Amino acid sequence: MCMNTCKFCLKQAKLVDAHIIPRAFFEAIKPSKGKKRNEVLVLVTNSKETFPVKKTVKGTFDPNLVCFKCEERFGPFDDHAIRVLLKDVENHTPKHLDGQTVAWIIEPGKYDHKKIMLFFISLLWRADKTDLPFFARVNLGPYADIAKKALLTQKNEDINKFSVFLARYNVGLGRSPILDPYSERFDGINIYHFYLGSGYMAYIKVDKRPFPKEFESFKLSPGLFLILNRGNLENSKDLVVMQKVYRDTKKLRLNYIKAR
Repeated sequence: MCMNTCKFCLKQAKLVDAHIIPRAFFEAIKPSKGKKRNEVLVLVTNSKETFPVKKTVKGTFDPNLVCFKCEERFGPFDDHAIRVLLKDVENHTPKHLDGQTVAWIIEPGKYDHKKIMLFFISLLWRADKTDLPFFARVNLGPYADIAKKALLTQKNEDINKFSVFLARYNVGLGRSPILDPYSERFDGINIYHFYLGSGYMAYIKVDKRPFPKEFESFKLSPGLFLILNRGNLENSKDLVVMQKVYRDTKKLRLNYIKAR
């Protein structure tokens, strides 16, 4: 049996195929009728270190990340996020303004705030610790240890060092690719963008300072689970990136074929 060091517990153990983004978010992305599953475009990146487009329905997994016991640690958080975001969509109550859907609300009692926050914190930690090129732009620095502590203690004082708010394109579940995560500064505050498929984007604050005002009122809390409507994917800058990357990938493949 080949033994390696688990990056979470730091013990010698047999490592497992650990998903960074849970597989269910990839499986929710279904092909159009008549297309094979392996024709579905899921991962898109314009990172120079990564081949721009990857087709997959299994998601991204890392066989060199954690052992079985530590992978199991993330399981309850992943399962809760999958249930709340993908399965129990009847609990997503639309909120309207001037006849338009501006957000969806999930009522208290329909979600576990601690579990959903630990899901996003575990997502950050996994993306930081993996060597997969798709997550190369996630670099938490000292916040990697802060995230690990929150996952270990599960105490509010540690969890509350992170903040999250969610948005979703006005598309049906399973209708948007997953782009590679990246950080961006709003008013000098570091915020990571994570695409989760099914139109979802998570904004995760990795900073001591509070969210900017426009984010603060939307953040997840025990009494508020709000999913902001980002509008139509077709009118977004994300679609422009996806289309450009797809064109660049097509050129790379043609050049590769010609060079063979």
